[in-house]
Amino acid sequence: MFRTNNYSATIQASKDYQDLVEKGIQVLQNVVGSDFAPLINLDWNVSDDSEGRKGIILKMSDDKGLVRSRIPVEEFRNRDRLKDRLYEQFGDLLQNRSHTLLRELKEMVVAGDPE
Repeated sequence: MFRTNNYSATIQASKDYQDLVEKGIQVLQNVVGSDFAPLINLDWNVSDDSEGRKGIILKMSDDKGLVRSRIPVEEFRNRDRLKDRLYEQFGDLLQNRSHTLLRELKEMVVAGDPE
């Protein structure tokens, strides 16, 4: 289970959007795994692109950073494409986490901090 899982009012008001997000959560749980899921916050919202097409905004964060993506509604109907998209976003979150931890480690070494 994820640390937090927040839905916008638009998603809460729409059974169709709720179903899409639930599908996304199921796929994401498989992508992330049980070790990382409790560290991750999810925020789901709805957005139109410049041509008026609906999409779901997923903000995924942990204590080291945040990544955001817009996933077209059509991609929620293709499980493989959705899985690829969520793997990519989770990879971005892990990369941000790695960079932040490395920076923090370098700062500790420079400061002579024994931790």
